[in-house]
Amino acid sequence: MCLALCGNAFHISNAQLRGGETGQAKVGEYAFNAEHDIFDMVLGWVLPATGLSPREELVKCSRGKLLIKMGELNKLLTARTFLVGDRITLADIAVATALLPAYQ
Repeated sequence: MCLALCGNAFHISNAQLRGGETGQAKVGEYAFNAEHDIFDMVLGWVLPATGLSPREELVKCSRGKLLIKMGELNKLLTARTFLVGDRITLADIAVATALLPAYQ
């Protein structure tokens, strides 16, 4: 979901959203992690609430991993506003999009 969106957005976005010349690799890394780590953890925690996955051990594991990842992001973002550079990039959008179901 997020990676496909960010992949397409990466090709049509301006240099600022792509992270500039020095931040493109970091933007790609955050977009990949958002899709393959964060979003999977969010779904593992949220889907059981909808009745789609009743496995309690999956919920505990996903919740624990997600809280660790969110703690890492919180620690990183206490010193700065954006994940890559001084302005919003696709990295910020990808991570926010991956976390969205956890807040709905």
